[in-house]
Amino acid sequence: MKKILGKLKIYGIILFGAWLAAIGVSLFLTPAQMVAGGLSGIGIIVNSVIGLPVGTFVLLINIPLFLTGYKTLGADFFWKSLLGALVFSILTDLMALWPPITENLFLCAIFGGGLLGVGIGLILLQGATTGGTDIVAELLCKSVPLFSIGKWILILDAGIVLLAGIVFHNWESCLYDIIATIIAAITLELVIQRSDLANIVYIISHKSQAIAEDIVSELGRSVTAFTMADTPENRNVSMVMCVIHHYEIVKLEKIIKRHDVNSFIIFSTAHQVVGKGFKTYSIN
Repeated sequence: MKKILGKLKIYGIILFGAWLAAIGVSLFLTPAQMVAGGLSGIGIIVNSVIGLPVGTFVLLINIPLFLTGYKTLGADFFWKSLLGALVFSILTDLMALWPPITENLFLCAIFGGGLLGVGIGLILLQGATTGGTDIVAELLCKSVPLFSIGKWILILDAGIVLLAGIVFHNWESCLYDIIATIIAAITLELVIQRSDLANIVYIISHKSQAIAEDIVSELGRSVTAFTMADTPENRNVSMVMCVIHHYEIVKLEKIIKRHDVNSFIIFSTAHQVVGKGFKTYSIN
């Protein structure tokens, strides 16, 4: 049952991310003939030239890319990405029927790029993509890990923005495209990096043993104990270190307060944690 709920959570986040990305494209970027890179950006260019719906174009071009992704990145990636791409394409065309929210180009760049970046970021966190340059970026990141996925997407998007400037012959609009692309890349990176954030906690207390036992039993986190130097000031005092998610801080503080209100606690931010209970790498 727990495994099923976990799968449902993953697919739910993919659907939510696709919905946010579709809003950014259909209600902000497309009406302003503004691109923020990606296959959807090429779709906006094609839509302006021949009138083909953006979502339909994205879906058609994604077919060979998904076949490549299936062979290279595995079946799980393929099926989750297929869901994200289908929902994104369908919602993009459906919401294109709605009137644009604003005609202000600056607002379109901010909200269009922001929603697109957040949406794609949420999907990438689930080990999926909406297709297009996301798949290309995934493949490039595996082949050339010099850059993160977000940076590879930014490089690809820069080329698409340049193409938009050439096609539309409007370099002022191209400047707004750059703003939208940068915002999309920044929000994408923030979403991904925020998910990896954790807290390293050092607890110095006379009751460190009891605190450590409750951390293991109540939070399910491993702890490491350190013996303090034997001086009159810290006799019978030891230090416990553990790594927790930011949303577990309140629970941890309750555990510590329960045993020793005079304990000394140091919180430090870890930008990435790999291991049980956090991010894990699959073994190919």
